Amino acid sequence: MLTTGNQLKAARALMGAEQKDLAEAAGVHVNTIRSMEAAGAAPISGRASTVQMIQRVIEYQGIEFLNHGQPGVRLRNDPPSFREYLFRVEFADDPRGDFISDARTMIRAGNMPEIASLDSLLSHLRMRGADRAVAPIAERVWAEYQHSIGLSDRRASPDQGKTPDELTSENDG
Repeated sequence: MLTTGNQLKAARALMGAEQKDLAEAAGVHVNTIRSMEAAGAAPISGRASTVQMIQRVIEYQGIEFLNHGQPGVRLRNDPPSFREYLFRVEFADDPRGDFISDARTMIRAGNMPEIASLDSLLSHLRMRGADRAVAPIAERVWAEYQHSIGLSDRRASPDQGKTPDELTSENDG
């Protein structure tokens, strides 16, 4: 749990982020981050919901908060969840970027559950009333996520990943 200003500063350093970057990702003003970090070893003051949002954004970057007698932070070893990935990935001002930006907004608002498969992502988007044009973009972002953590898409064809020679030899069979 995020408890002190020094802990926040250390977490931000592990992220490699400036105060303004963290503030933007968390949807708060940069002065909020500055004043929290200025607390030093003292407990952070501020609205619990704001502290929780900042903590969530940091955790989505793969940082774990430690409070075993003394507050600390460390990098997690496990691969990021899809929600964490959405906060880590960079994006441009294009339809893919719009999808990621909208997803980050839903996550901040608590309106996106943890997504475990492409089917659950598409189902969630349908339930939220997303336009059909969003599906191919969501599929692309999901495939990028799967690739980033070393997995392939579960709905991939049996031929995916095979070389042209392997496909030809099977068909000549």
